[in-house]
Amino acid sequence: MKKYFSFALLVTALIACNPDDEPVDTAYVTDGISLKETKQALLIHSYNPLVGYASQIPSLILEDAHKGEFNYLSTVAIPNTALTSPLTDSIALNQPLEPAIAFYLNDKTVDPSALYEETELALARRPVASVNHVVTTNDTAWLVDSKIKFYRDTNNPEFRIETYLTANFKAAQYPNNIDLRVNAAPNFVVNQDSLSVWDMELNNIDSSATLTSMGEIFYHKHVLAKNFNEESAWGFKLEEYTPFGQSFSENDVIGTSSTPIRHYFNKPDLGFDNAFEPGIEYDPGFLTVIWCYNEETGRYDYINSVFTQL
Repeated sequence: MKKYFSFALLVTALIACNPDDEPVDTAYVTDGISLKETKQALLIHSYNPLVGYASQIPSLILEDAHKGEFNYLSTVAIPNTALTSPLTDSIALNQPLEPAIAFYLNDKTVDPSALYEETELALARRPVASVNHVVTTNDTAWLVDSKIKFYRDTNNPEFRIETYLTANFKAAQYPNNIDLRVNAAPNFVVNQDSLSVWDMELNNIDSSATLTSMGEIFYHKHVLAKNFNEESAWGFKLEEYTPFGQSFSENDVIGTSSTPIRHYFNKPDLGFDNAFEPGIEYDPGFLTVIWCYNEETGRYDYINSVFTQL
């Protein structure tokens, strides 16, 4: 009996170690992403497509100076343009954004001349929480899986998370009489046939790199297009993703396999309710933001963000 039992165990072990068996992948999509105790700066443009270079120039410089720590969003509130999204009104009224051209950094309007100094101050602040995400794609949609970590004990019923689809548009003439070219401004941007192109070489702060080249196509970048939660511009409360409500302790993490945070966007060529006119091509980007409602001001305050450009 003992010999039979030992033999049975040996056979079972050999079967379990069959080299032809494929290993089971139990990793969750956000397992490998890092979360750092840093506060990313978010610059929201009140964006006028006709003079888009006025917003692009400081943003390109700041993006280069603070790689991976500076995000920006272009909101078009001007009516009757091809780049206007209804979502813009909600964002603009909350901040509140002044008429284009204006800049709103984290939680306040900032004069363009002070953008660099104010960005430095914003990045130096310790965050309540940080967020990172993984963007994947399948045949029908873009998937955004986010992960959040808290760095202090906090209790607020209105922590929210939302992902925004942004778009980079070539400044060009499109079908259906859609013209996304800018107003020509020599030494900045000019129009050549059906395209707007840069008319300057924009260097970074220490002149070690060229950010735009003469004749390079101008793009309207990071234009707000759509958000995941169609019922609120500010996304879903975090309690939608975790059983622990809205009370968080230092080092709490959500967005794991047990508390997944997934947002998705159907691809526009499949006939979903697109934010823009048919026939306009764009490169998608994804901005995930943590917001928190401030009862004293009646506004949603910025907590942190992460951006991925496809």
